[in-house]
Amino acid sequence: MKGLYVLWVVMLSAGCELIDPNPGPEPAPTATPSGAGGVGTTPVGGLGGVQGGGANGGGGGGAVDPLVADGQALYMRSCAVCHGADAQGAGPYPQSIQGRSGIGPVVLGGRGAMPGFAQLNNDDIAALEAFLAALVDGGVGGGAAGGGGAIDVANLSAGEIYQLQCSACHGDTGDGTDLGPQIRLPVAGYATWVIRNGREGLGYGSPMPAYDAAGLPDAKLTEILTWLGRGPRPTTGAGLYGQLCANCHGGDARGGPVRQSALGEDVFEVVREGEGGRSYGQRTRYMPAWSRASLSDAEVSLIAGYLRSLGGGGWDDD
Repeated sequence: MKGLYVLWVVMLSAGCELIDPNPGPEPAPTATPSGAGGVGTTPVGGLGGVQGGGANGGGGGGAVDPLVADGQALYMRSCAVCHGADAQGAGPYPQSIQGRSGIGPVVLGGRGAMPGFAQLNNDDIAALEAFLAALVDGGVGGGAAGGGGAIDVANLSAGEIYQLQCSACHGDTGDGTDLGPQIRLPVAGYATWVIRNGREGLGYGSPMPAYDAAGLPDAKLTEILTWLGRGPRPTTGAGLYGQLCANCHGGDARGGPVRQSALGEDVFEVVREGEGGRSYGQRTRYMPAWSRASLSDAEVSLIAGYLRSLGGGGWDDD
């Protein structure tokens, strides 16, 4: 039961790795995806099968135990990506967990490659167990999402897909959690590589599984990256550094999980030239190059000023 461990742990280290303005040929950005104004927390289709329909809702279905409905909402948000929409297994966890009870210790504390969800409480665990039991007992009309182990994303908006597949680890709006890094303003080329190839946890405990085009079509992936890139843009050096650099160089700029300290860098030169081209798999050798269209001289100056305030050399504004 782990969310898409970014859509990068995605797109993992946003910053240097996720904000590549020159990623090479990419699909043209789509129009603003439906629901792109913000990601809600309500599961897609009014809980799908709980309402008697498929992943996008539907008619019919009798009264459902509210505890089961709550359990399905939690399950679709945090578990379905790895365990399948009907809990019969999907992706990296193919075994069925239908009818499973006594799941509290594993859900809260994690086990093996599965992270713990310490934010859940005993009432949440009871709701999840009620939902899993209802799948076996026939108490969920139409199955968890209309049947099938995988979530059909064809008719979902970018925000809805993100909520189902990414938010459990990366937060409702991509700002990160203890399970995964912030992934706002993603580097399209690098983020795509990570999603398609997966990656190790690098400080977040569990690795992120790979998602192929069958489970997440290219067009939908582009919509999600576009949606993540349309959030508010920081206007301070600290804010810009936090979103573009910190995941690689560390919050204090003294070194992070994949890059060395940024305090002694000629910021302007490094930002404009980058490093490693498109060698996305060589994480310690790759850094994107930003054009002025994607990161202005004024913004680079703000970042440099922030690094100077931390004791770095930064970049001479003159």
